[in-house]
Amino acid sequence: MIIVGAGAAGLMAAIECGRTLERVLVLNGGQKIGAKILVSGGTRCNVTNVRVSEKNYHSGDFRLLRNILRAFSPEKTVEFFSSIGAELEAEEGGKIFPKTQSAKTVLEALAREARQKGAVIETGKKVTRISRDGGGFSV
Repeated sequence: MIIVGAGAAGLMAAIECGRTLERVLVLNGGQKIGAKILVSGGTRCNVTNVRVSEKNYHSGDFRLLRNILRAFSPEKTVEFFSSIGAELEAEEGGKIFPKTQSAKTVLEALAREARQKGAVIETGKKVTRISRDGGGFSV
């Protein structure tokens, strides 16, 4: 399995794929992974909110979005991050940040967990083309 990008989505995908697949390779174009994670929430990384609904997003399929949000609720998000070593806490107003108040905590936990699940993360590997190749893809 090849995952393009080592941002939040790519690292989460690597963690999930690593649970069932033997080989997971994450290719990141830049030299540093999780650049957007590090600047999110004013460098504190606003992970989620205690109140999240499909109305908070723009989507053509609100039913699908609602199902996704129910499957990974704010409570489950807090539990997940706690299980990988990034404790979260809610602020007044409902925003949920790492207790350390540092986005680096979130990035390090995601990267560590992805690697523990067997993912290999390579930086400086810009993907320029993906094409169908028989029953799979060439990257």
